[in-house]
Amino acid sequence: MTNQAVAYYRVSSRRQSHNWSIMAQQEAVHEEAGRLFLTIEAEFHDIKSGSNLNRPGMNELSNAIRSGRYGHVLVWRLNRLTRSLKDFLLLLNLCEENSVVLHSVMEPVDVNIMGRFQQQLYVMFGEWQLGILKVNQNNAYRQKFREGQLLSSSVPLGYYYTKGLAKIDSETSKIVKFIYENYLEGDVGYRKLSRAVMNKFDYQLTANGVAKVLQNQAYVGKLVNRYGVSTKVFPRLVTDTQFNNAQALRKSRRVKQKFITNPLFKKKLRCPYCQGILTASHVITASKSRIDYWYCSRDYCKGIRVDEQRVLNQLTAVISGLVTSDFKKSLMVKLNDDWPLQTRQDVVPADEMFRKFETGGITVDELETALTKSSMPNLEIERRRHCRKLAQQIVYKLTDPRDEDNIASVVKNLNFDRIEITMNKDIGGVFLAELPAINLLSLRGGK
Repeated sequence: MTNQAVAYYRVSSRRQSHNWSIMAQQEAVHEEAGRLFLTIEAEFHDIKSGSNLNRPGMNELSNAIRSGRYGHVLVWRLNRLTRSLKDFLLLLNLCEENSVVLHSVMEPVDVNIMGRFQQQLYVMFGEWQLGILKVNQNNAYRQKFREGQLLSSSVPLGYYYTKGLAKIDSETSKIVKFIYENYLEGDVGYRKLSRAVMNKFDYQLTANGVAKVLQNQAYVGKLVNRYGVSTKVFPRLVTDTQFNNAQALRKSRRVKQKFITNPLFKKKLRCPYCQGILTASHVITASKSRIDYWYCSRDYCKGIRVDEQRVLNQLTAVISGLVTSDFKKSLMVKLNDDWPLQTRQDVVPADEMFRKFETGGITVDELETALTKSSMPNLEIERRRHCRKLAQQIVYKLTDPRDEDNIASVVKNLNFDRIEITMNKDIGGVFLAELPAINLLSLRGGK
């Protein structure tokens, strides 16, 4: 096994205590790498919640593990990777499939099956602890809401925050009243109002910002959120009549959307650089024809732009290729390799196995084998059985010969989880919602 390693760091926000900062984690991880005689060749980080794995740095880490170049992953704590046991098991399986060892500075364990079991316990405890914190936080927020206090220091234009309360700002509140009064005259839109605010108050407010002011119920003294409705938080800035008339005027001016996003690709196409979701757009050519395309709108990403029709043609070709290949056999082989099925009778409770081991009833090797089986809970067994049923349904949809019109219909009715785009703007991966871990491209031609 190579001594090359990759490190990962994460904080939830920039406002976290310095003891949890990226630099503090990095220092501890590098010290641990020196103790283990490992060389850190790559480092990734995220400033984002650990509630799921949809993070740029995490995507880079996953790709690094798959590359086969590294033998070790180092983190400060396991909860820096994720606070979800389900997601942690996915990462652990990814490491095992690529012969990568996972090390935690604060939670050192042996590199064996018992060590992996300990790591799962650490993550389970972290997940439970996070659940308790969320319950306590929600209870505290609900009580503050009842008392008429703000839940954060962020307040809309026209107010300022002080000691948990929202107060009227004598200067910016004039901007809010100016926007309502002029909009209700009926001859100005959001962009004109934005320019008027700049000219009169020397205040930068976008057209979208103007729209938000006109639909924010805080200006009539009402705050609506998941904890209920409160009239104690924000002092009133406009009358009910002004607010209601503004909503009626906004509704009457609403223009029917001419451009409709293709539902087949909505929130499905992934950027090859940051793994983010691509955004739909279009251009009108000189000949008045429309070209639909999808692009990555993230500022930190290198970005990509792909033609929708090209993606659709490639996707249709992929599905057509599955129809003509030995798809059923390939899919079931893949399922058996990735998710071997076992019955409930094969699962022995962990405490029973440890008792047998303590009394000399089983050897260390037998204990490890039994723990491997017990690591698959009943819910996981049911999930794998459910996946097989879904796989049979998908096979039924795709294995009958069809003409081109029927293939297009099948493509439209499939429930895609994601479609990965390569840097060459080709389809690199097609994943169904029912089987999100299996790339359909790997099943063509019986491969």
